[in-house]
Amino acid sequence: MKLKAVLFDFDGTIIDLNFKYEESRMAIFKFLKELGFNISFFTLRDTAQTILEKVERQIIEKSINVKLSDIKNKIWFIMDKFEIEAVNSSELLRETESILDFLSEKGVKKGLVTNSGRKAVQLALIKHGLENSFDVIVTRDEVDKLKPFGDGIKLALRVIDVQTENALYVGDSINDVLAAKDANVYSIAIGRWPQHIEKLRKLSPSYIVKSLSETADLLKQLMD
Repeated sequence: MKLKAVLFDFDGTIIDLNFKYEESRMAIFKFLKELGFNISFFTLRDTAQTILEKVERQIIEKSINVKLSDIKNKIWFIMDKFEIEAVNSSELLRETESILDFLSEKGVKKGLVTNSGRKAVQLALIKHGLENSFDVIVTRDEVDKLKPFGDGIKLALRVIDVQTENALYVGDSINDVLAAKDANVYSIAIGRWPQHIEKLRKLSPSYIVKSLSETADLLKQLMD
């Protein structure tokens, strides 16, 4: 593999945002209920992309007189609030700086592709001294479809002018692996717990590791 770019997921991969996931969903569902949506079709584990798809379905099926774009903007506003709050207690994962430094030394471009919002991402990067560490950053604010779709990865590669066969995506979730597959790039799945590794393995990512430290070791092997 001639590796020219490594793209990273954000929350859970290089930074632990300590995001109040379920509370954010409850706030979103409260907003949707006030507009006449049947929230029994939603669950607390729904991803942002899943919520949008269910919202669009109900708008069509129930003829709810709202614009999907307006709903999306409001949902993003709610999520921004929770994510920005989470930045204060966020923690930079060990090996993040060393792996980024290694890639820079090798002349490999670095990117972030995340379902988090740009406001929180920028604040977190500043907090942890990484504001100048990436060649491209793609958040939910720049794409129509979030992970598990590969739109963000594809956009990032267009911006830095790297072909898919020369790129690799690093993430810690099922959606990260699916997004990499959709974008037709290599993937490194980080599974920190045995049960998580098994779920990731079923998706057949290019590589599976247990930590960001193992990711760094793997990248060194791939570039030797």
